[in-house]
Amino acid sequence: MDVKRISEVLRELFKRYPQFERLRIPSLSSLWREAVGDVIAEKTKVIDFKNGILYVSCKDSLWLNELHFRKGKIIEKINETVGENLVKDVVFKTR
Repeated sequence: MDVKRISEVLRELFKRYPQFERLRIPSLSSLWREAVGDVIAEKTKVIDFKNGILYVSCKDSLWLNELHFRKGKIIEKINETVGENLVKDVVFKTR
């Protein structure tokens, strides 16, 4: 019997059944906080994840601009943490 890590099982599940992709949002919210830090996490919220695109709401346009500036590093940090190219893009919206 092959023993697999739960992360591998979930990865296979998400690949086979894309409708389960939304189950990743709670874990992505935690990864988001880790990637951007507490200050930015308090001003933002992960609202959706679909087809490799992470949707994040921001408190105002100042944060929106700051996050656009940091977007590449944020994507890199999240993907590095999960060990796969999960997030392809981040779309920021103001609340």
